[in-house]
Amino acid sequence: MDKYSYTCHNCGKDYIPKRRAVQKYCSNSCRTRAFMLRNSKTGLSVPDIKKKEPTKIETMSLAGVGNTVAGVAVVKLAESLFTSEANKPATKSDIKNLEAKIIKRYYPVKNMPLNVNGLKPYFDVNSSTVVYFK
Repeated sequence: MDKYSYTCHNCGKDYIPKRRAVQKYCSNSCRTRAFMLRNSKTGLSVPDIKKKEPTKIETMSLAGVGNTVAGVAVVKLAESLFTSEANKPATKSDIKNLEAKIIKRYYPVKNMPLNVNGLKPYFDVNSSTVVYFK
């Protein structure tokens, strides 16, 4: 199928045909509207369709990029100034420091009695066993 643009016989809008290369109307509504206009025996006409103006596609400019960068910088600066330290998001280094503080190898087991030698039971996370220490 060719990718040429055709003009609708009813509304005058440019379109690329979807079904076949020889297509007179851009949509089913234009096709039925043209049929009604051709075959109206009462002399009544269907109201005209308002033609839409083509939208202007803006291109990217250096000024627009500069304005965007300046706006983002102002927002980040205001965010860092007015957000309390407790409400700021955690960084990767914050999480690693927290893991280093929380994750230990040995955790005390509180529901087991002392060993025969009087040693306290601890759970070893690496080997998944109970070990006894002083």
